Amino acid sequence: MSVISVRPKKDGVSHVADLVGREYTVELLAEVSDLSTGPIAIRDWLAAAGFTAGAYYRWPLGSPTEVDYASYLQRVRIAPAAATGLVYGVTLEYRPVDVVNNGPAQGSQINNWIMAPTLAPPTLKWSSEDVEFACTHDRDGKPILNKAGDPFDPPITIFLATPVATISRVEATFNPAWITIYKETVNDGAWMGFPSESVLCKDITADQFHSPDHGYLFTVNYKFAFRPSVLGSDGETVIRAGWDAQVLNAGKRELRLRPPLVEPTRVPIFIDDAPVSDPVPLDDNGQYDPEGEPNYLRFAIHPKKDFSFFNFPANLFSAT
Repeated sequence: MSVISVRPKKDGVSHVADLVGREYTVELLAEVSDLSTGPIAIRDWLAAAGFTAGAYYRWPLGSPTEVDYASYLQRVRIAPAAATGLVYGVTLEYRPVDVVNNGPAQGSQINNWIMAPTLAPPTLKWSSEDVEFACTHDRDGKPILNKAGDPFDPPITIFLATPVATISRVEATFNPAWITIYKETVNDGAWMGFPSESVLCKDITADQFHSPDHGYLFTVNYKFAFRPSVLGSDGETVIRAGWDAQVLNAGKRELRLRPPLVEPTRVPIFIDDAPVSDPVPLDDNGQYDPEGEPNYLRFAIHPKKDFSFFNFPANLFSAT
């Protein structure tokens, strides 16, 4: 079995005059020796003749008189063209996209026109989550206190909108340990245009499927939430601590020096000769000062991880 010839059809080339003017369709006729020779043999013949993914447009085929180095072969269609089953119509479609360098074709399989799902760019979906947030300061950085100078109990809360990005892509392998390692961690350094510790990895999931050409693959979904720290209008006071916890420095005990001890120890706080029943604000030294201003403590509660592990395209969040 063999391919006898591949020749142009009459009026075998057409041109799409779009804005770029670089889309072409070439019509060919392929003649085969017997009925056991089919489209795959014709495809392989074309590949051996140089008609592979990414080949630039040229016409006529043998000794071209015109070429377009910015229009590349995207698709080959092969279908019976005669009742005998010995003649096939071949359509070559050219467009200005380089599938070899920028498309999802894979290595040695490019001549067989097998597309690799793992080389397709990831998809991105934006959403948001409303999280109840306890306000410690107003927008100007002023502590939120009652007229007696004490924080409100319970505190004033608002619903804070948190942007959430879900990124999906097909990967050749998946390790469930990635969930344990990265879930509920924040970025160790600046990542994808966002400041250090402002991005939380909320979840990683994977769906396994089988590809006829590539075997078992995984659609992996990464979910990230974004919450940078916010300063008040004074440029100094932290009114939103990002993913850190910010709580009032308060308690029922304070640090006092009790001779002969040389180090302060925790002792109950008394007001009007009675121990306090509710936490009261403490100063930076861990002591109760009735005239002092309430202050807040900040705690980094999420582990830090190097998010470069995810290896996303650098322009994922900025692509238009």
